[in-house]
Amino acid sequence: MKRIREYLVVKNPKLNKEVKDDDLLLDILTGNKQNKQVLREYKEHLLITRMDDRDETLFKGLVLLADSTRKGINRVKEVLTDEVNALMPETSKVATPLLAAKLLMLAGSFKKLATSTSSFIQLLGAEKALFRHLRSGAKPPKYGVLYQHPDVVKASIKEKGKIARKLASRISIALRKDYFRRDALP
Repeated sequence: MKRIREYLVVKNPKLNKEVKDDDLLLDILTGNKQNKQVLREYKEHLLITRMDDRDETLFKGLVLLADSTRKGINRVKEVLTDEVNALMPETSKVATPLLAAKLLMLAGSFKKLATSTSSFIQLLGAEKALFRHLRSGAKPPKYGVLYQHPDVVKASIKEKGKIARKLASRISIALRKDYFRRDALP
């Protein structure tokens, strides 16, 4: 997507200011946008470029590749969300399904994640910062992959650590519910 944007900005410098969202730009280029009026307006004003046949063929191929990649990524996210919701329903409610999957990946196993402390969960993904702190006395990390949770993202800088700690505690409890619920099932 970056190369597509670079090519279009060379042809039309206003494009970078007008269309900042890559998904919107891709929708405009492929014609996937539902609002045809917006699509027509953008194409007329922003995407007027002069391309020879070779460049146009190459550019269209690149746009189609970017679009199919985006659709593939979205499909993988949907499948992953369904799988995580089935495996860890309580954890998916507390953390987002994608965040729960990242935690599971970083921990290595469901058992290790479920039996770990909330402080371990809080620092998953911040190993480099933790060892830098231990080695050189730098500031300790407050959150690892939990930084991607919507509550932590929208919190003020002073509150991020506190929210990450509370979130890690809630995730720890939810993980135990999910793990031991699975053991109780036949």
